[in-house]
Amino acid sequence: MAYKSGRDRKLREPGTSASEKCGICGTEMDIERDRDVYTSYACAMAKKSVRMDAFYCPHNEEEWHNIASDLIDELNNTVSPTLREIMKKDLDKIITERR
Repeated sequence: MAYKSGRDRKLREPGTSASEKCGICGTEMDIERDRDVYTSYACAMAKKSVRMDAFYCPHNEEEWHNIASDLIDELNNTVSPTLREIMKKDLDKIITERR
């Protein structure tokens, strides 16, 4: 599954953050320091990269992590408080069982 920027992939100015936690599972993220990255589709098309520290969740490729990410999307998109509560319980269970 692709990384979801801001959740399980974060970019920071070089040296500004010692560590980051995954916005999905709370795991300490892996770090690639001071690397060339594209910060948008337009930058990638123009081949204009910038130096950033890149943080990645080590669980991104695991099925449970992808399910948790999808549940977060659903939580953010539902208007039903009842469904939100049920999905939150499912999300908490998935995360707790994997720690």
